[in-house]
Amino acid sequence: MLENLIKKYKGKDVEEVVYKLSYAGKFIIVKGKTLCGSLIIIANTWEQFTRGRDRFGGHLYVHLYNHVWGKSKFGNRFSVRVLAKVGDTCNQYQLLKREQMELDKHRYTPECLNNATEAYIPQYNEATGMFGWLEKSAVMNFKKWLKSKEREAYIARYGSK
Repeated sequence: MLENLIKKYKGKDVEEVVYKLSYAGKFIIVKGKTLCGSLIIIANTWEQFTRGRDRFGGHLYVHLYNHVWGKSKFGNRFSVRVLAKVGDTCNQYQLLKREQMELDKHRYTPECLNNATEAYIPQYNEATGMFGWLEKSAVMNFKKWLKSKEREAYIARYGSK
């Protein structure tokens, strides 16, 4: 399903990234520790989906999988557009914020197939003091921003039409 993109990014992977994964006019917003790793997870889950669609009712990407299921025979291809990555000008807090802003912006866009309305935060790990691969400070600042006037204004701008 995503073999070509996995090959493309395996050699020059992008770490700590938010990207848009598109297929046949529809898309999802994804955050991953690595772009290639998250594509591999999506591809592996797709394989499971094809063997038992009825078990995937509430899965994070069920809408994407159903879309691909209905369009795959037409020869469409996936594409990736990197929206943000941790580096010189972006930290993990800004990465989380960007993911949420994209989800808020496209919440009422029929082309967006995300079924979660809030950025995914992994469980907190006492041993590492982190939320998966995300630093505790980034997550705490992000949770504070979720309730901010800045986000409120952003939601008002892109709210339902």
